[in-house]
Amino acid sequence: MHLTRFSAGHAQFVVEQLLDVIITAALPSLSPTRVGGDSVMFYAVSERDNPESGTSGPDVATAVHEMVASFYRKRAELLAGNLCPCEACKHIPGLEIKMVVHRGDIMRYRLRGLEDLSGMAVIEAHRLLKNSVGGEHYVLVTEAAAEDVRLRWKLEPDRHRESYEGIGEMRCDLYLLGEETLPSEIDKSPVLDMTGKLVSNVQTIVGTAR
Repeated sequence: MHLTRFSAGHAQFVVEQLLDVIITAALPSLSPTRVGGDSVMFYAVSERDNPESGTSGPDVATAVHEMVASFYRKRAELLAGNLCPCEACKHIPGLEIKMVVHRGDIMRYRLRGLEDLSGMAVIEAHRLLKNSVGGEHYVLVTEAAAEDVRLRWKLEPDRHRESYEGIGEMRCDLYLLGEETLPSEIDKSPVLDMTGKLVSNVQTIVGTAR
């Protein structure tokens, strides 16, 4: 997709809007640590390791549900208020969410005031983003995480396996997102009238004119 400077500005605005609601939905159970392009990495200290202030598996599951729901709510909002014919805005309906949930040992470190994560679990999670899943929207929960993180969607996960050099086989529960996982109000999202759309698009243009 070729983007003009105008379209590129809108693409960045849309990505920022979607990532912002995802981060908000993840808090306080999950802590964001890295944003790169159109992705964000979160971590949490397990309740097993820190019974007093750690995050429980059900809390992580709730955060995952909220992150997915918030993404689709925001996408519907961006679509309802959009009049722009640029390439970036035309592709909003095709934007989807992909998520990997993993559990393992990590190390937190700071370098020049910036916090990041390291460890084998981080490498494994990154590798899992490059997988053989055919769908464009899914949540992949590794076997290590599935024991604690039990998602409550009304769909049975598929058993999925990936194999990576230097890591070996990783078994996962694969949730292919569909109607069962959408927030109930999405289908009822009001279509903005012309004035509302104009206001929304003026806000979008102002938001990208930097």
